[in-house]
This record gives sequence, structure tokens and C-alpha cells, in this order.
Amino acid sequence: MFPLLPLLLILPISAFVRVENRSVFDSSGVLFSPNYPDNYDDNLDQFTTITVPVGNSVILTFLDFFTEQDYDHVDIYDGGDTTKNPDFVFSGDAAGSALNLTSNVVVIRFCTDMIGVARGFAIEWDPNPKDKPFQVKNSCEPAPRNSTFGLITSPNFPYNYPNNIQCNYLITTTKNRIFLQFVAFVTEDGFDTVTVYDGPNITYFSLGTYSGTPGFFSVNSTGSSLFIVFSSDLQNSYSGFSALFESID
Repeated sequence: MFPLLPLLLILPISAFVRVENRSVFDSSGVLFSPNYPDNYDDNLDQFTTITVPVGNSVILTFLDFFTEQDYDHVDIYDGGDTTKNPDFVFSGDAAGSALNLTSNVVVIRFCTDMIGVARGFAIEWDPNPKDKPFQVKNSCEPAPRNSTFGLITSPNFPYNYPNNIQCNYLITTTKNRIFLQFVAFVTEDGFDTVTVYDGPNITYFSLGTYSGTPGFFSVNSTGSSLFIVFSSDLQNSYSGFSALFESID
């Protein structure tokens, strides 16, 4: 006689997926992946419905986006109907993408598989009047920044920055140091530059001057502040940069 084997409870893979649904009614904001800027979790199926005021369409800007290529993805539903195929799908490295949608409602679905995680995303949404063409801001971001983490971008990112502009960014933290990671970077090589200073102003030591397409790179402060200067010349402009900063011990 064969020994009796214990019965195994076999559940479908979907039983282990954490499905989340939420709705946001606001003119503008930033949607972060779970745990951002730390890695998101496996087995997510997260739906976020964003609604801006009637009479506007939604504009999405991918300030940061890095997921497991082909396996962890973001699906965009323009108008909010999730019974159809998504209008856009993003996976892998998509920082600097931008969408000008047609509706004042958008559903952003984030799906992850059972293995492999990454930093995730920071997706900004803004309204744009449907009867007016989209207008870029052409101005520097307000300063200073004092928080555990955040993002800074060149003016108009990911649309072309203005010519003949200088923007200063002061980042401070209550922790010991700052980790600054550039997640997207395209400027006119040798002419439009980003310089990072290891302190609160330009009198401190320069950690480097960058331009062109240097790829992913990061810098660390030795103290609790960083000062960043972005300068463009009189001609030729590109999409610019987006950078994530984090307070570290």
C-alpha cells in the first residue's frame, strides 16, 4: 500500500496579487509608486483614478520611471475605461516621457510580477484647458528644497528648456548627507551645463559640471546641503534633466 500524501492547497497566482483601488480628485500632483524612492513590491495590481476639473484634459509627466523591463508595467487609460486595452503601456526606463491626454479622467494601473523589483516611478499630473494649446512654463522651479526626498527638473522638462536661462536649486536636509541621482539628462554638450556644489552656494567645492548625455549618474554631498546651477546659452536646447534627491545618514 502506498503511503497517504498530505493534501496540498493549490491557489491560483491571482490569489497572491494585492489589488488596490483609489481615486484622486485634484488639479495637480505627483503619483509615486509604493515605497518610492525605495523599491516597490512584487505582486501588485494597483489602480489609481485621477480626475481634474471638467473642461480640462490631463497632462502626465514622467519625472522618474524605472521598472523591471517587460514584467512590471504601467498602463494608462485615457478616459478611465479599464474594460478596453490601455492607450499607453510603459515599462523599463521611461523617465522623461510625457502624455497630453484627451479626457479629464485617467486611470493609471501599476502591475508587478512575482520576482524582480526596481525603484518605480514619480508621475506628475496637471490640467490643461481643452480649448487652449498646452503651454510650457519657461521658468525655474521655486527654491529651496528641504525634505526627505524629492525631484528637481530643468524648466519645461521633458520639453525643451529655454535658451539663456540660469536656475539655482538649493537642497537641504536634516540628516547628514544628500544622495543626488540624475534619472534623465540631455543638454547641449559643452554649452548647457549643470554644476553641483558641495554646500549651500557656489563658494563651496564643485562636485562636477555635466552636459550632453552622460547617462545615469549620481553624486553625494559631504554635508547637509547641495547647491545646483543649471545654465543654458543663447541657442539650441534639449529636454534637460530630472534628478532625485534623498536624505541619507
